[in-house]
Amino acid sequence: MILAIDTATRLMSLAVHDGYRLLAEETWHTPNNHTAELAPAIRSLLARCETELRM
Repeated sequence: MILAIDTATRLMSLAVHDGYRLLAEETWHTPNNHTAELAPAIRSLLARCETELRM
């Protein structure tokens, strides 16, 4: 499972790929609020893929 994160600009993008296909992606505009939006957005995207973080 690959979680791609792009926070280099004011557009934030997340994507989840299972090694064979793209499962979900999301891009939105954020006015330099990356740190507050990143963790909740990752949780939401993974929930859409019916996947959760494991450590």
